[in-house]
Order: sequence, then structure tokens, then C-alpha cells
Amino acid sequence: MKHKLEVIREKIGLSQVEFADNLKISHVTYQNYITNKNPMKTNIGVILREKYNIDLNWFFAGDGNEVLIDSNNINCSLNDKELELVNMYRELDENYKLKIYAELLSSVAQIRIKKGENTL
Repeated sequence: MKHKLEVIREKIGLSQVEFADNLKISHVTYQNYITNKNPMKTNIGVILREKYNIDLNWFFAGDGNEVLIDSNNINCSLNDKELELVNMYRELDENYKLKIYAELLSSVAQIRIKKGENTL
């Protein structure tokens, strides 16, 4: 069975180097983890949860190669600024979320019009 880090990396669609960078480790450290040469540090789980919404119960104790994502899954790789925005948005009540969503749609549509893009 593949190491779960490899299963996640392939699902996300990143190279080993890119994924290692996202985990804030070197490529060599990443390779040592997936070949079981070194034990993985627990902070990797925290990063996987925060950045990719990986279900840590599955990651540390579950079986199989199917990546289990938390129910709040964004299902993509987010950079730090995107993750910060998503987390701030999630903390808002529904009325504010609707207002921000409407403002964002309007702003994006205006930008696309200025750039001559189709707004649909």
C-alpha cells in the first residue's frame, strides 16, 4: 500500500517537491517519510488538516488509499492568503457571508468587464 502522504499528494496533483514545500519540509525529508526511513513528525498532520482538510483519524489510523477529507473540504491546495480568507469567511454568520459573496461576485464581474472577459 502507498504511504498516505503519496496518496494525498497524488489526489491534490502536486509534485513531491511542491508538496514537500507546502508541508514546510525538504524533499529529502519527504522521501524519508514515504519510504519509512524516518518517523513522521506530528506537525505534518496539523499542516495536512489546516491546508487540505485531511481527516486526521483516517491519516493516522484509517485504512486504504482513498483520501478521506473533512466534511468542510475545499478539495484544492490553498496558499496561506487563500486559507486565511476562507477561515475568516467561515467564522462569519450567514448574513455577512451572503453580503461578502454578493460583493465578491460584483467585484469579479467588474474586473472581467474591464479586462474584456465574459462575465458568465
